[in-house]
Amino acid sequence: MKVAVNDSPAGPPASPLVNSSQPKDQRVALRTAIPGPVSRELRAREDAHMAPGIQGYAVMAGIVVEEARGSAVTDVDGNTFLDFIGGIAVNALGHSHPRFVATIQRQVAQASVGSFTSRGRVDLVER
Repeated sequence: MKVAVNDSPAGPPASPLVNSSQPKDQRVALRTAIPGPVSRELRAREDAHMAPGIQGYAVMAGIVVEEARGSAVTDVDGNTFLDFIGGIAVNALGHSHPRFVATIQRQVAQASVGSFTSRGRVDLVER
């Protein structure tokens, strides 16, 4: 069996799904105990209204996310983690991929209800 090797000095061609704008040197940076005080306070407020079992792994982490880019997630206390849970394509695409942000913004501007059939959903399921 022969394996194709890309001998190009530039490497393989970039995929349109690769997000070249994401930071390349993402690192863990802890500033408080985990979960931090702001995360604990916000989680306690949320827990009063959420059904048990919702978002299991995310809730078990105890953090409240302020921002996520690429594989890095920063909580409201300023702690940065690498996201290894990988929910909903994060491992493959990273958080906040510009192509998907733009697509979601266009769709939400038209209709944000996901339960009804829409042209966009039909297009997606037919792929």
